[in-house]
Amino acid sequence: MQFRNDGKGIENITRNVFTAYLKIRVVHRRKTNGSLCEDEKILILCWRSDTCCKNLVNRDFHADAPNKLWLTDITEFHIPAGKIYLSPMIDCFDGLPVAWTIGTSPSAELANTMLDTAIAGLNVNEHPIVHTDRGGHYRWPGWIERMDAAGLTRSMSKKGCSPDNAACEGFHGRLKNEFFYNRDWRDTTIDSFIDQLDAYIRWYSEKRIKLSLGGMSPLEYRNSLGLSA
Repeated sequence: MQFRNDGKGIENITRNVFTAYLKIRVVHRRKTNGSLCEDEKILILCWRSDTCCKNLVNRDFHADAPNKLWLTDITEFHIPAGKIYLSPMIDCFDGLPVAWTIGTSPSAELANTMLDTAIAGLNVNEHPIVHTDRGGHYRWPGWIERMDAAGLTRSMSKKGCSPDNAACEGFHGRLKNEFFYNRDWRDTTIDSFIDQLDAYIRWYSEKRIKLSLGGMSPLEYRNSLGLSA
């Protein structure tokens, strides 16, 4: 995995913390005249195995109460105007997206901001398991530090095994079938697409019925049980 060193950075962390999690090799691309081009430095990030964790879910996506088991992953939408990325947090209790972020880069900021929003909605005694794949976003120091500070438990799929996060993949699949596929996006700007995607997720939470919830939406189901979202 490669990130361009453009000065923006993915996380504002010190070199000591950075190298505690990663091994770094800097490769210099050269101009045709042989001189080094500082703008073309590439960081090769070699993830250490100790940033991974066990799969605690083992494809059992059942939760008997809200905020017991969360799933997340980043998915991509490609339209003529460019690429857009969605990072949702899905509650296995009823499939409610408890938080989401949408942006034009699959960055750590996209994932971390979503996690911050999800954590902010927890009560003091709620500490869900958060299941992810083994992507770099979920092995980066900023993600791990947020998880630890909130007392959340990390769980990870096996490498390259999408069925281990099938419930989150299922959310992405339903979203794309209902909202994205078979539509003409040629005249849609990125900002307009983001607004429409955000509106769809709100509709999904508030109005889209699920047979598994007795013909109610996730929020309607929670309200019927006297639970707050």
